[in-house]
Amino acid sequence: MFHYKYPPIINRRTLRESIDLADENFFYNDAVDMVDQDVLGFIFDARNSGSEIRTMEFDYAWPYPVDPEVYDGEYSEIFFVEVTIKRNVPDLSGPVNVSGGATANEGGYNLIEIELEVGPGIDLEDHYESIETSVRETLAHEMHHFTQTEPMQRIGCPELPERDGDSHFDYFTSACEVPAFNVGFRAVSSKTGAPIDKVVDDYLKNFEKIGLISNEESSEIKDTWKGFRFSS
Repeated sequence: MFHYKYPPIINRRTLRESIDLADENFFYNDAVDMVDQDVLGFIFDARNSGSEIRTMEFDYAWPYPVDPEVYDGEYSEIFFVEVTIKRNVPDLSGPVNVSGGATANEGGYNLIEIELEVGPGIDLEDHYESIETSVRETLAHEMHHFTQTEPMQRIGCPELPERDGDSHFDYFTSACEVPAFNVGFRAVSSKTGAPIDKVVDDYLKNFEKIGLISNEESSEIKDTWKGFRFSS
């Protein structure tokens, strides 16, 4: 495995941008724009295109306000992004697959993990647009999760109940995921120009196609997402 690590805090920003979730054009735009260039640059770096597994870690300053009641010094100011690329992965549902999650690293700092799986014989350049939109959706989605809990919880964030079950339907309709999906879809729509409804339909059809949700569940999920509103 090749591992690359940048020097600490390569993108420190002192400007504190506001979090205006009631604005349908807001998706943590500045932070997403800042991070995705690094992530995509690493993914499409031709110098290392033959490596089976590559990993890169980036770190940044968080440019948004944090609830003073949970503020915890650097833990509220710095976040990391780890990107892993796996090539020649068999039995993918498509030529490439992008997945992600929000967690904490070994040092206790907030971390976004992005994993790109690539099928055998696939040229990444042929899938640039789909990878780019998936990366942006993942970043916006996971950044919103940062703001739902300490140490980066946003001011006025409501208390969110745990989800009831472990099915994909339960996941998609859970209290913490519904707003995160809405934010992520804004990032996709902003990049592609597609209406949110189409972005949602395309996303859910992929899960219907591989049998993880039914058509009826897909319709109910879409209604739940569309019916959600952020408070101003």
